[in-house]
Amino acid sequence: MALPLRTRSIPQCATCLRSYAWASAMESGSSSTTALRQQVRGKKKMPKSDGNVPVRLLKDLTGFGKQGSIIPVPRGEMRNKFFPQRIAEYVPLSEIRHLRANNVPIERDYVYGRDEPIQQIAADFTSTGESGASSQTPMPPPKKPEIEKLTPERSLQLLEIFVGPRLDFYRQPRIDEKEKEPEESKSQPRRESPRTASSAAFDLLAARTSQPKPESTSPLAIYGSVSRHDVLVHIRAAIARNDEAAKVILEENDIEFLDPQVEREGKLKHVGDFTIEVHVKGEEQRLKRTVRVVPQEA
Repeated sequence: MALPLRTRSIPQCATCLRSYAWASAMESGSSSTTALRQQVRGKKKMPKSDGNVPVRLLKDLTGFGKQGSIIPVPRGEMRNKFFPQRIAEYVPLSEIRHLRANNVPIERDYVYGRDEPIQQIAADFTSTGESGASSQTPMPPPKKPEIEKLTPERSLQLLEIFVGPRLDFYRQPRIDEKEKEPEESKSQPRRESPRTASSAAFDLLAARTSQPKPESTSPLAIYGSVSRHDVLVHIRAAIARNDEAAKVILEENDIEFLDPQVEREGKLKHVGDFTIEVHVKGEEQRLKRTVRVVPQEA
């Protein structure tokens, strides 16, 4: 037996069926009329208001209005500030309807109380006139803060006091690895030829006349370098411990390496002791110090 077709007027879910049955029992209308009733959205779906509430000011308030004026104020500000401090009070709904019916604007006066100083100054200027304005002495310009500068002689004295006689820099040395013997020569044992009397005498003579090889005197190279900037940073760190010495002005061009080759390159690339001169602008004498590059142990 075929099931009867469901009509769209009858609800399908359990909640709607209960409300449908309850409405049918309580109301005298037909079931079709009850089922086709229009559903009204709840308050959550309704459009929200702007969040302001009309209030009446109980005192003059700058930027809002004078006493007795009705202005819109945020609800939270009215609840937490205006009403507890007796700055404003709520307006009855009947009065709000009356104002809206008569098209009375409910607006805030943003310029209230803020243009009074300007008007007062304009009134004073017009009352005194041009003669009074000309009689006033002009105010002197503000003085710029004076920066204390050190003399070249004092700067050189401070450098001699706070910069030590030797500046140490630690760098990792570069050690060239010896050439490794080929593996084939290690794997194959040497074949000793039978020694004769003449060959033994020749070896003895060569051992007596041979001289030890002179050791290499080339300086030990380092990874990286020591530049003028590194020396300048070291000097600035030394003079920064004193407030007066920290005012000494130095630049990279004021540092000079006395070694011509190093001065040409502008940096140190090997281990050793090197002499530098620090020049202070305006002073003929120069400060000599030793820069030592020390190999850093791994």
